[in-house]
Amino acid sequence: MNSVSTNGNGMSSEFTSGKDFNTNRASHRRWILSHAMRHKIWLIVFVVATFANVISQAIIPSIVGTLFADFTDGTLTRAALYDQSLNILILGLLIAFFVLLRIFVMEVVAQRMERDTRDELYSSLLGKSLTFHDKQTIGDIMSRTAVDVRQINLMMNPGLNLVFASAIGLVIPFIFIGFIDIQLLIIPALFILSYLITVRRYNN
Repeated sequence: MNSVSTNGNGMSSEFTSGKDFNTNRASHRRWILSHAMRHKIWLIVFVVATFANVISQAIIPSIVGTLFADFTDGTLTRAALYDQSLNILILGLLIAFFVLLRIFVMEVVAQRMERDTRDELYSSLLGKSLTFHDKQTIGDIMSRTAVDVRQINLMMNPGLNLVFASAIGLVIPFIFIGFIDIQLLIIPALFILSYLITVRRYNN
């Protein structure tokens, strides 16, 4: 640690952690977003993997439905059955890969955000005066640096991971159903409406 330096907010402090954090503290949402945007590449990979996972899952029932329709019509050939079975196997492997990739990427982002927010807190605490620290209890400071910061990790994974994957898992099949018959969307639309209300309460 160096003596007499400037922290990330431009305020002079007696000590510093050696890291500058120029995060947006206008609101809690902007603060979290500013930390998340430090890992944009990882988040892009997460989004792509999630979409690829859900689309692969939606294609398999379509293939099975086509095979069943051909079987009932008597037009299903052994070669077509083998080819489509191979396609289903490949899609299943892709689903497993994209699920693992999605979980791995979000875990990396969650761990890094926990690390960064804890470092930012340490940097802020090092910049406080002795008078400030005299008014604080050790237990409160320890709780904020351990338990409170840990919640950032859990908010991203499984929090954001679960909510985003579930939302995309509803939207993509909804689109596939619409291509089959628009009238089939009535019941799923009511379900999605109730789901959005539930997720909003869960997030709050």
